[in-house]
Amino acid sequence: MNYTNLNAVTLDTVKRGRTEGQTCNSEERTRMPKALCLTGMVIAIVVLLLFLLDLIVKFPFQRAHPLMDIVFALCAAVLGFISWTTFREQD
Repeated sequence: MNYTNLNAVTLDTVKRGRTEGQTCNSEERTRMPKALCLTGMVIAIVVLLLFLLDLIVKFPFQRAHPLMDIVFALCAAVLGFISWTTFREQD
């Protein structure tokens, strides 16, 4: 068995990102990154609201640790910002 030829075919398939017979139009390529950016923004908003709510009114975690609330709120804000800027870069 010729492993050199097998590796070349496998690497060629990986470089193209799809197997034989599969096609990918431009609409499919632009929808997925936008959906992932929107999902990131929604998750960021939910996490931000959840931990700000806990920090302000002690619900739902009874303000177990205020530093945790602040750190998670900041991380959610960063995720939202990164998702927003990436969404704006999409065509």
